[in-house]
Amino acid sequence: MKPLIATVLAACLLLTGCAATTERVRDARAEAAVASPRTLVILRGGDGTPATWEDLIATCGAAEAVLVGEMHGQRVGQAFQAAMFADVLAASPTAAGALEFFERDEQTALDDYLSGVTDNAAFRRAARRTESNYTSGHAAMVEACKAAGRPVIAANASRRYVRLARTDGFDRLRELGPEQKRLFAIPEFVPEGRYRADFFKVMGAENLLDPPADAPLSEADAKRRDNISNMLRSQSVWDWTMAESVAPSCRSSAGSTSITTAGWCRRSAPCDPAPAS
Repeated sequence: MKPLIATVLAACLLLTGCAATTERVRDARAEAAVASPRTLVILRGGDGTPATWEDLIATCGAAEAVLVGEMHGQRVGQAFQAAMFADVLAASPTAAGALEFFERDEQTALDDYLSGVTDNAAFRRAARRTESNYTSGHAAMVEACKAAGRPVIAANASRRYVRLARTDGFDRLRELGPEQKRLFAIPEFVPEGRYRADFFKVMGAENLLDPPADAPLSEADAKRRDNISNMLRSQSVWDWTMAESVAPSCRSSAGSTSITTAGWCRRSAPCDPAPAS
């Protein structure tokens, strides 16, 4: 038994050592990528073929709109998008930023800072920025726009109205006054098809999406399905508001580029067209 125990123990130690080595290699690669994000591998979305950094910047600079899907707080991604953002600003004289993590009622705080009315500390107070909600990558994008004299669009809906859409529905939003309505867009429809299916899947409720007619949902599952549908309705307010925020920048002048940064889930699946009425 003793040789067997020794062998198993040696194997465990070896595996632990391999895991630790793998972790160190991964950390070293991450640090290298944060330091030099322009050296990361880039693949084309259509066919998966390699592209150069120059290809990426040229393509983004020629586009009307660029949507960057980020994993919030992921350091390599933050460094990559900050570098890309700065280089697109340099390549496209009319490029502007549109950022999900600023809500429309924070636009004045952004404008005051970009135009030099307030300093960074006053801006952070006015825009309610903290270390937890204002990452280094996000700050770098704002600073790049400030240095280049470009606008930053506070693209998102104010959270209190998104919450109201979930709890009370769109009709409640329609009852509000004109100043309140400036802070959000009411969707023309709630997405169906793949977007809805993916949303339910992310919520771990794929089985509740379209149950068979001969197996009705339990009361608890029906309630959960309704809650997730309400959440999708509020998610749609975020999505439509950001799209509405970006659209004028895209139309404003020939050759303009709007760079929108949002959470990856907002660009993981296209919305299906509105259902036929």
